[in-house]
Amino acid sequence: MKDWFFPLFFLITLFSDYILFSGLLLAGKMVESGMMVRLIMPLSIISYMILLVDLKHITRKRNNVIVLISLAFIGVSYYLTSLFQLSIPSGNMSHFLKFCSMSVAATVLGIHAGIYPSSLKRVDTLLPFFVLFTGLVLGSLGYTAASAGTMVDREETGISYQRIAYVMAEIFSYSVYYLFFSTARNTTLYKIMRWPMVFMCFFSILVCLMSGGRGAFVTMILLGLFVLYIMIKSHRISYVALSSIIVITAGVIILLIIKLNVMETVGFLRISERLTEDPGRLELYNKAWRSIENSYYMGSGLGSVWWEVGFYSHNMFLDMLVEIGIIGTAIVLYVLYKMIKKLLFMCKIDLRYMFLLLILLQNLVHTIFSGYWISSYQLWLVYGFVFSATSVLKPLRKNSFVGYEVSVSIR
Repeated sequence: MKDWFFPLFFLITLFSDYILFSGLLLAGKMVESGMMVRLIMPLSIISYMILLVDLKHITRKRNNVIVLISLAFIGVSYYLTSLFQLSIPSGNMSHFLKFCSMSVAATVLGIHAGIYPSSLKRVDTLLPFFVLFTGLVLGSLGYTAASAGTMVDREETGISYQRIAYVMAEIFSYSVYYLFFSTARNTTLYKIMRWPMVFMCFFSILVCLMSGGRGAFVTMILLGLFVLYIMIKSHRISYVALSSIIVITAGVIILLIIKLNVMETVGFLRISERLTEDPGRLELYNKAWRSIENSYYMGSGLGSVWWEVGFYSHNMFLDMLVEIGIIGTAIVLYVLYKMIKKLLFMCKIDLRYMFLLLILLQNLVHTIFSGYWISSYQLWLVYGFVFSATSVLKPLRKNSFVGYEVSVSIR
């Protein structure tokens, strides 16, 4: 039972938003912010308990201490920015609370997974159940709205069409990971679940196209190309088989697009629009640039985007430039570079870490097109994992030139 607790809790945290949305939709209730808080708090409490119980072991490693200090610094800086303002927008406070609860808790969870990487072994076994539940419920909502000639309305459901589109982009990447990189590929469960996961690949692509999220569509394309690149580099599949899969998949998708009149849906038409035809988004960009011009180097403070722009600008780089300036943005980009580099290196040891790399990449693309980087807790989960996973890197530390031959032999 102990071996199943952490993988289960890991996936519940990773899918927490989507589990809540799916459960409320099945119960016929609208998603409200108060409900999210009630879900987040128990998860946060359990994560903090993990930190306290294992505090002595966690703080032995310098990297873990640095990660925890960086979290405290960001939280305090964010709060101090609000002290110099006459009023506090609700968005600023809600994202601050989400950072203090969910982002910090996810980082602690990532640290624990990095210290004990073997605790993630059963994640692949449980993954399809989370993908199927959240993907089918939320995907059906998007498909039903598109079939009715509209997009998912936040006023009616509490969920936006962008959220549905991004969920389906994530479901697509998780489904592909399970089919081609899962450590559970030799189990009976995999032989049963692979066909539902194949269905989810096609279903997620169609719903993403019909939902209207442009950033989510780009996310899905980039993730698909990245997975193809890793499959080729790691020799996971022969070129003939890979080419056959691509041709068959493309053919089926095209037939479904024609059969279901996907190109005539409101969501698809929105995706086909140019970004310059979105005046609301351009107004946010312009406000962000005006703020950046007033404070190039140091920015206006963490959380200041809510006063400078009025909302997050739907672009991670603009938000960072507004809040922490060129210097802070350069530091964050360097950290992200190190995270991606380390994960790629870890994938040479074991392609199981592709799962974490996909989480990181899809959330990076998400925050570039939408979302607020400080409260994107999935990014923080990977941040905690990467800089605490020193034990995973030890086998190659003395022989840094080892290449993909290692990953092929450790399957």
